[in-house]
Order: sequence, then C-alpha cells, then structure tokens
Amino acid sequence: MKEVELSLKEIFALHSRINGDESNGGLLDSDLSMIERFWLNDLNDQLNRICGGVRNLRDDMIRRRGKPDSEGNVLIKATEEAELLIEGKTRKILTYTKEFLDFQSEYNQLMEESYKLTFNPAIEKMIGI
Repeated sequence: MKEVELSLKEIFALHSRINGDESNGGLLDSDLSMIERFWLNDLNDQLNRICGGVRNLRDDMIRRRGKPDSEGNVLIKATEEAELLIEGKTRKILTYTKEFLDFQSEYNQLMEESYKLTFNPAIEKMIGI
C-alpha cells in the first residue's frame, strides 16, 4: 500500500474525480478491471468517510452559528444591504456579513488541513496522485 498526504481541498477534488459530478462521469463510471475497481472502491470508501465527516461538521457549525430564516431553515446570512455615500448620493450596496466572512475563513482553513490516505499503487496513475 502507498500513503499520500493531501489537503482536505485536494481530497474533495479527488472524490469528485472518482465519483463524477453533475456534468461529468467519474472514474468509477469507466471501464475498469475488477482489480482496479476493487482498489478504487477501497480508496473511495476512505474519501466518502472523510468528505462526509467534513460536510457534517460544516452543517453542524451552520446550525450552531446560524439563525433561522422566515421558513425555519437555519443559515448563515451571506450578504446584507448597506448604504454608501458616493459623490453626494446615497447608494444601496450588498456587503458580506461578518458572520459569513468569519465562517468562510474558518472553513477555508479547515480545507487546508492535511490527511493521510492509503491506496494500492495499482491505481496511482489512474487517480493522478
């Protein structure tokens, strides 16, 4: 087995490459040998656990720091209206809220954290690590 250390941001990108997204199929949609598919699924199990944990953490932090909207959904409001005086005229503009900027900054820091993955070298070239 081979070990590699990737940031959480890189892990999410690898997860997307393996599973695909709304517009593209992933490596698991490719014509693979049984051995390649076995080892790719093994790595994908690790990625699912890590990405799912990060998503759960993100959602939990939104529930803790957010506020309910008019429909009862808890969210961190991203923008708010502000007034700005430009050349003697008051203009309304949208600005990011402090709560959103703080949350985004902390989330981005989390996504830079490193995590060690293990995988079979047989799929190394395929996954591009």
